Amino acid sequence: MLKNISGLTIEFHDVDLNINRIIDFIKKFDLTLVHIHPNNYSNLGIDNIPTSLELSFSKDPVIIKKTLQFPHKLDQKNDKFSKDIKLIFKK
Repeated sequence: MLKNISGLTIEFHDVDLNINRIIDFIKKFDLTLVHIHPNNYSNLGIDNIPTSLELSFSKDPVIIKKTLQFPHKLDQKNDKFSKDIKLIFKK
């Protein structure tokens, strides 16, 4: 079935409570994670992890730029009246 899918965007909820399950899903999923965007209708949960994230995957991603910037200039706020949630990545 995945051979017919070129891309997919999924919104995960309760991310802070299910972070290990989500990481496991990403590792096992056949498509490549290409973008992350926090839904700013949600809050920050445990360890300042957004409780709702939109993850975009691609079958054949093309790298346009090596440096990452979040939010990306093409991202749009889910709630236009609230601040965007900044993502902080830990190594």
